[in-house]
Amino acid sequence: MGKKYYKMPVSFFENEKYSGLTTNEMIMYAILYEKYESSKRKKSCKDEDGIFVYYTVRGLMNYINLSKQTVVNGLKHLEEYNLIFREKTDGKADKIYVHEPETEEKEGL
Repeated sequence: MGKKYYKMPVSFFENEKYSGLTTNEMIMYAILYEKYESSKRKKSCKDEDGIFVYYTVRGLMNYINLSKQTVVNGLKHLEEYNLIFREKTDGKADKIYVHEPETEEKEGL
């Protein structure tokens, strides 16, 4: 298997709307987006609302070595920016729909 990289949307740097995102939140988004892309390629995890991923708070905590509060706050912040939508399930993992960021550029770039 080749090297694997996470993609960081340029919009996070060029669109003032996202100036309030922390680096940790950008990394969480990149991880969720990669899982979303994988679900899309495999044609799995799809319902009437679109493609989604399953991820637990603990999973993100362990994967990127962050505290529970940091992950919980980060996911809430990503929802506030309309970058994800979480739906609680009967299981432990949230159903997460990942949205594309807006691409409006900062003035002067």
